[in-house]
Amino acid sequence: MEIRVNLDENEMAEITQEKIETIQEYQKMIYKVRKLENKVIHRQKIENYIKRRYNNFASNTKKMVDSILQRNKEPIEFRNIKKVNQIITEPTEIKNKIKKHFEKWTKHNSVNMEE
Repeated sequence: MEIRVNLDENEMAEITQEKIETIQEYQKMIYKVRKLENKVIHRQKIENYIKRRYNNFASNTKKMVDSILQRNKEPIEFRNIKKVNQIITEPTEIKNKIKKHFEKWTKHNSVNMEE
């Protein structure tokens, strides 16, 4: 859109006022168009989120449930393991120690029914 308004000091006040009103009308039109563009962009974002949620519902229910319950699984990183008399820094050794720890921690404990 091309906007042409020339203001000269020699023009009468009435013509100047008309040109100011014309500029104000252009400003209102630009504002309305920009507001409409923002609404369209916002609606498109909403539509994309709806599609993504529907796709998760149809094909990846675990991700959808995690999202609804706001469950996030942050990765845990061990750089070392400190023991009383040593520090383990080797990544494969750390993994083995952690694996053994949880195997021992979650092992089956038989229940003594005689007590």
